[in-house]
Amino acid sequence: MNRLPSPRDGLVIGAMSTLLAGVALALLIGPQRVAQREASELILALRLEPGGRIWLWNQPIAAEGLPALLQEASSRNQELRLRLMPAPQVSWADVQDLVSQLKPAGLPIELHLPSP
Repeated sequence: MNRLPSPRDGLVIGAMSTLLAGVALALLIGPQRVAQREASELILALRLEPGGRIWLWNQPIAAEGLPALLQEASSRNQELRLRLMPAPQVSWADVQDLVSQLKPAGLPIELHLPSP
């Protein structure tokens, strides 16, 4: 009692395959779009880690080179903002020291404190 597939079965299988491919594509592209959102909003995202390590867009950067980089970036685009995200283990004194180094660049600074 083998039944031959009907044209309707082929359409259902095709629709399900297309839907599955769409979901897979969304799972691949979604996180990339979220990661690129900061760049499209003209935000330089700095992460301050324990020990004074600084990360700019998930790339380590030397603290000495940061002021020159920020001056160059602000001269290219006046709408640029700086987002500082300290790790929970970073002391408030380290955050204040970094903010004082960043102020001469003249960029607006957003401070995103970690949740308690």
